[in-house]
Amino acid sequence: MSGRGFLERFLSGQNLQMEQWMNYFIVIVFKSLCQTNSNNKTMKTKEKIAEIIYDATRIEAKWSNRRIVPEKWEKRDSKFRTQFIQIIGKYLSQKRLPTPEQAHNSWMKAYLKMGWKYGKKRNPKLKIHPDLVPFEKLPKDERDKDAIFLIVVWSARKLLTP
Repeated sequence: MSGRGFLERFLSGQNLQMEQWMNYFIVIVFKSLCQTNSNNKTMKTKEKIAEIIYDATRIEAKWSNRRIVPEKWEKRDSKFRTQFIQIIGKYLSQKRLPTPEQAHNSWMKAYLKMGWKYGKKRNPKLKIHPDLVPFEKLPKDERDKDAIFLIVVWSARKLLTP
């Protein structure tokens, strides 16, 4: 069972409450994490864990009808994937995760470094993103998405740490 694709297929057409979704999410995605930890023939474990965390939060954004749903992992450029793998590695090894505001500031710094600019509508080809603003100016759903991302990272860390 692969974390990528399976969760999206499973959720499509489902009319689930958030609590139900979170329960399904934890079981399905983290089964994949545990399998990845024991079998990393196709991809290095760090990369696979980052990909699963990315896909889980991307699918949550899609399921929640958020205004921004990023493209699938394999469609992201290598600079993005490299920095995401690094930040996930850093977050998984820290004793304490950042706050959603700190995570957003880190994300914003990484995006600016990759050449992204502020714009009212997200456009990955032009590297324009409406969330390149201070955390307190983000819409509530985007602040919530930052918190959900950290919950996913925290959950992964708990499952992967003996």
